[in-house]
Amino acid sequence: MTRYTINKSYPKRLPHRIVLSDGTTRTDNTTFTDAEIADAGYTAVSDMPSHTESQQVSWNGADWYVQEMVGSVYDVRKYAQQLILNYCPEWKQRNITNRSMELIQKGSSNWTAEELAEYNSNQAIWAKIKEIRDASNTLEAMSPIPHDIWLDEHWPSDINI
Repeated sequence: MTRYTINKSYPKRLPHRIVLSDGTTRTDNTTFTDAEIADAGYTAVSDMPSHTESQQVSWNGADWYVQEMVGSVYDVRKYAQQLILNYCPEWKQRNITNRSMELIQKGSSNWTAEELAEYNSNQAIWAKIKEIRDASNTLEAMSPIPHDIWLDEHWPSDINI
């Protein structure tokens, strides 16, 4: 199916109605002549080029171009934040921080067995959050940043989300 551009816009199929340079209109795009299409300001464009799933096709106003998809630092940080919040919501992070402060003030030598277990459990949560942050930092340092940042291979394997 032929696509057309007008004023360098993204190529589309012809509309049902076009306005010719003399102000008259034509309807029924199956009957437009090449001369009428050109007179209305439309230009046929080449077919969209083939591409792989790691590439994207874009239009620059004059022609198609293919480029490798890459992620951005923003995408990585946003995804890491989503992973962290799914693993440990903000309210829980605040509660862990406050409880840790209470336990530190009490002094580890005064902790009960339950308090020690609670502290260790909370430290395990912080360690996992740190793993997610480290994975994020690794992705952010890549050049180019992969476009498929959401794949499990980029993140800690046992975050149980």
